[in-house]
Amino acid sequence: MSIPHKPPSPPTFDFESDVISPPATRTLQKKAGDGDGSGNANAPNDDFVSPTASASASAPFQQDYTSFYGNHSNQARTITRALPKTPMLERKAPRRRHHESSTTHTYNQTQEISRFNQDFEILDTIGNGSFGTVYKCKSRLDGCTYAIKTTKRRARGTADRERMLQEVKALAVLSDVSDVAAFHIVRYHQAWIGEDDRLHIVTDLCTSTLQNEIDDGLIKSDTRRQYKLLREMLLALKLIHQHGKVHLDIKPENIFVKDQLFKLGDFGLVIDETTVGEVEEGDCRFMCMDLFSGNHRDLTKCDIFSLGITMYEIVTGRELPADGQEWQDLRAGRLGPMPSTPLELQNLIRQMMNQDGNQRPTAAELLTRRQLLSDDEKKLITEQNKAREAKEAWEARLKKITPPKRLLQRSNTCPRGF
Repeated sequence: MSIPHKPPSPPTFDFESDVISPPATRTLQKKAGDGDGSGNANAPNDDFVSPTASASASAPFQQDYTSFYGNHSNQARTITRALPKTPMLERKAPRRRHHESSTTHTYNQTQEISRFNQDFEILDTIGNGSFGTVYKCKSRLDGCTYAIKTTKRRARGTADRERMLQEVKALAVLSDVSDVAAFHIVRYHQAWIGEDDRLHIVTDLCTSTLQNEIDDGLIKSDTRRQYKLLREMLLALKLIHQHGKVHLDIKPENIFVKDQLFKLGDFGLVIDETTVGEVEEGDCRFMCMDLFSGNHRDLTKCDIFSLGITMYEIVTGRELPADGQEWQDLRAGRLGPMPSTPLELQNLIRQMMNQDGNQRPTAAELLTRRQLLSDDEKKLITEQNKAREAKEAWEARLKKITPPKRLLQRSNTCPRGF
């Protein structure tokens, strides 16, 4: 009895990531060349089955493996086999790259990481002028409070950038000197130009301004404090002028108060005293006629006039005019009455507001006046006067107790023959 030969079973493929199926073949129930039964060999064969197309079908996949494993019988055998579904690989969602972010997101991110917002926290707005805004800020690094001035104007080109940095350079030089006069200039800490091309300057935070004291009316009746203000501002001007700079924007809003000391600040218009050509104008109420007429031979005398007319506003208690006949009179030397003001102080103010710039005294000369000496200098002068008076008294006493020197005379008792 002969046992029919049984073809071997196809192997089973088991992979973790995918399943590789044997190539699909045409069934051998039709011979090659039969076509569609009409004798057309090129007609499509309906028995061709794709493994991928049958993976999702609910019926079992039927495929002929005769040609793949060899024909072991006279008749073609059809093998029925259910193929497993191809497993799907899990993929994570792609990461969002930074360069794919929108322009708005990039701008907000830049704002968040700007140096100003990263290092400081804005607590309040102190002042807002035509040139910039001053903020009261707290440092995130040391916890101290500072005043930060942010300019409204953006740097336009290299020349404009250098012009804006004149204020920073002047403050840096004046804050680094070992002179008592440096205490009367607002101390500079650091500066930078931000991403928006605006200049940021960090200085000491002062408690008040001279304008606040004028509005309160306290300094008008305090002659001692008026002399203190004049002396300390002259010390600041003397230091500035010694370094070849001029302020050109002296007014009550730019004179600050901290620890009972007056300090000059806001060097936004500072230039070299040898500058020739156009000069940026400040507040016309405090400017001298020299700047309007283009007389720049001695710009230091312009600072003297501005400080003098500031003192005039304090002692009179009246706001200065911005134009008109009174404006002209003040620059022509025709000053109004200054009631309840010592005559010495009135003379100082008149000298500082002299219409001829050459006749105005310098800051160093004004500081030698008796009324503007410091307490230590006054004590020193008093001690020197006492020493001089004691010396004169001692010399007078010596003259009384010392007999006068007698002159030797020739005796006439000797004979004439000898």
